[in-house]
Amino acid sequence: MPRKAYYEANKEKIAKKAKLYYELNRDKKESYYKENKERIALQQRKYRQNNKENIAATNRAYVLLNKEKTAATKRAYKKRHPERIIEQTKAYYARYPEKVGAKKFVTFVLKPSILKRDGYCCFLCKTKKKRLVCHHIRPVSLCESKNEIVDSNNLITLCVDCHKTAHANDYRKLDEGLAMIFKEYINIIICEETNGKGL
Repeated sequence: MPRKAYYEANKEKIAKKAKLYYELNRDKKESYYKENKERIALQQRKYRQNNKENIAATNRAYVLLNKEKTAATKRAYKKRHPERIIEQTKAYYARYPEKVGAKKFVTFVLKPSILKRDGYCCFLCKTKKKRLVCHHIRPVSLCESKNEIVDSNNLITLCVDCHKTAHANDYRKLDEGLAMIFKEYINIIICEETNGKGL
């Protein structure tokens, strides 16, 4: 019988033997991994580099067959490591800006500099105690390009309550009003950056 056919016919039996062997030799295996940690890591990196397409295909197939299990694992990982997820996301977005949607780029890359520019307080109510977000003065729906969406001069710091107000029912009219309020403030910032030239 060919080896592949034998494995297919005796999956459960082989799995039980492997599990029993692992339990009997757990200490031996763990000590081997500890002693050869760097060599094993190097071998794994080389394997991943040489088999990127196969690994990606295997992962896609697994996800399709185990959607609920994969989703539950991701949720559990995000709960356990929220800070790590944020740092990884920021690093990825900063490294590959061309692959990132404009709004995500604002949230993960531009937001820290916008908050710092505005003194870490809401432009309208001046609070520093509430969660702060970046608001587009000219609505995203009216922006003609990605460059306009990620333009720091089109962003302002608002607290969550003022941000809700900015996105009230009469959204576009309200944003025009906000734009009038923000115009003088933004002009001051631009004057500082361009040595008095302004808008």
